[in-house]
Amino acid sequence: MSRIYELIGKIVESAQYLEHNMSLMIYYNEILKEFKERKEIPLNEYDKIKERALKLQEDLGHETMGHIIKKVEEVKMFTSEDIRCLINVLKGRNDIVHRYFRKNDFNENNWNDKKFIKRHENKLISIYEETLRVNNAICKVIEMQKEEYDSIS
Repeated sequence: MSRIYELIGKIVESAQYLEHNMSLMIYYNEILKEFKERKEIPLNEYDKIKERALKLQEDLGHETMGHIIKKVEEVKMFTSEDIRCLINVLKGRNDIVHRYFRKNDFNENNWNDKKFIKRHENKLISIYEETLRVNNAICKVIEMQKEEYDSIS
């Protein structure tokens, strides 16, 4: 049973990092889109753009993962398949956080059932690996954005 708890903790942790990284990606996008739309931006206006982007990122830090995904979708940086992957991660995370134990009837009788535990471990490992995969893809986008940002700031 401790392995189940460990995997759930890893999923929750990686989902939180994914939320953070999506908001960071949106931060960079907000700044970079201004540079794509205009050739020159006065320094005082650049500071305001950065402040607005930072405020948006901070606001997203208080939102649900579903809301952040909708914002990512609005940015139009990803394909519909990419958005489906984000939504699948969201569904897996929500299932674990809101329903997992009630839905799967965990009780003392099942704790020693190796097949029951193994089946749930495999499902949780799958959710965890998908969350990591999606987060790694978001991190690659952030790296590219940061390189572009560093070249213009």
